[in-house]
Amino acid sequence: MIPSVDNMPSAKIVSPRNLAIFPRNQNITVQVVINNLESGWFTHADKTYMSSPQEVNMNGDVMGHSHIVVDELIGGFDQMTPTDPRTPRFFMGLNAPPVNSVLSTVVSGLTAGYYRVAVFHSGANHQPSASNRGHLPEQCRVLLIPALECVVALPVAQRGATGDMIYVSIHRSVNPTMRQSDLISSQFSVV
Repeated sequence: MIPSVDNMPSAKIVSPRNLAIFPRNQNITVQVVINNLESGWFTHADKTYMSSPQEVNMNGDVMGHSHIVVDELIGGFDQMTPTDPRTPRFFMGLNAPPVNSVLSTVVSGLTAGYYRVAVFHSGANHQPSASNRGHLPEQCRVLLIPALECVVALPVAQRGATGDMIYVSIHRSVNPTMRQSDLISSQFSVV
């Protein structure tokens, strides 16, 4: 089922802040607030992946879950080439309902470097993407719009993003006087 335009999901990563700087080997808690998505709906991906279209609840919100993905930016924040979607540094489904309206996970094991942190959503069954439209029953052939990497079926193509992204850096040691602007405007080495 397709939500109305008033029920399209929207997410904001509220922690960490964009351009946050962390020392290496520190766990990073990623927290996300999402409107118009009833989180906590997830089925076994190995058994039901793309097996049925998304559903909406009685309020018209998509019933699904979100994902956090962390990609390394080998070229730093100024990297001009796309990342490789086959090799994320971290991937986690946020399959549980939110706690106090917040979904969260802990990212660990990131080495010194620059990273993109993204949140995206899907229905419970990771419903079929637009590339699979032709193989679906007629009632499922709808316009499926990507929300960064994954998809939720939405009623209009011209709309704002439903996911969010931030950028963070990990350093061997962090000087308390270091500022984000110092990292962006200089050739600061993270290794």
